[in-house]
Amino acid sequence: MLIAAALQNAILTSANFSIIATDAKGIIQLFNFGAERMLGYKAAEVVNRISPSDIHDPQEVMARARALSLELKTTIAPGFEALAFKASRGIEDCYELTYIRKDGSRFPAIVSITALRDDAERIIGYLLIGTDNSVRKLVESKLNEAMAAADKANRAKTDFISSMSHE
Repeated sequence: MLIAAALQNAILTSANFSIIATDAKGIIQLFNFGAERMLGYKAAEVVNRISPSDIHDPQEVMARARALSLELKTTIAPGFEALAFKASRGIEDCYELTYIRKDGSRFPAIVSITALRDDAERIIGYLLIGTDNSVRKLVESKLNEAMAAADKANRAKTDFISSMSHE
């Protein structure tokens, strides 16, 4: 029991991941230290007050609802349903959307969502674990720029060699 409590404490105080738990209706019930650090809200500002959809880019949530509606051939409402629909059906779901901090700044986040169920398999809430994806996006962008520059240099070399062989 002591080990389980220590493990739970380590998870909830993790600074590297946002851990957000909701009730079955999608209202935040738990907001760990990592979520506070990442998003700039204190737990008391969000617990029992807002849904995780309120910290996501609303345009992206609407786009996700449309995409899932097409993919799954059923109407999915924008808002928390768009985030939790797959998890509520037992489908593994990990997505990338933009989180919006309390100060209005934005960052790309990768979020995994799981339905929490009671002993009778009824959904009692959802668990969202997120991580800031900014560094990976920056590295990806720099890599793409470097690849484009290398491709351009390779084409210039090929053009130069081709023009020299015609002289």
